[in-house]
Amino acid sequence: WQTATMRRNFELFGDYISLDMMKRALNILLWPYTAVCMYDDARKLCLGCEGVLCGERMDMYEFICQFLGKSSPGRPLSEVKIVSGDGFFDTETIRRLGFTNANFIL
Repeated sequence: WQTATMRRNFELFGDYISLDMMKRALNILLWPYTAVCMYDDARKLCLGCEGVLCGERMDMYEFICQFLGKSSPGRPLSEVKIVSGDGFFDTETIRRLGFTNANFIL
């Protein structure tokens, strides 16, 4: 999901984002919480979108990135400059997700 505040956060502060899924058993179905995170102008954590997905799989990351791109028309994914993530990603994966001009930081 994405609130109006989340959309605005991504459009304003989405130059550098972080992607990850929390796989801890914090819900009955053991589905991970995921969020697109970034820092605002006061260096406080803010969210671009978040959700509970079926698992840490590539199709789930594809879904959240497509959702982010469609729901935030003020910032195309191609305008994101840096994407950080864990060992699930590499530069090629980030490009396939739509961040065609971003550098990847592990």
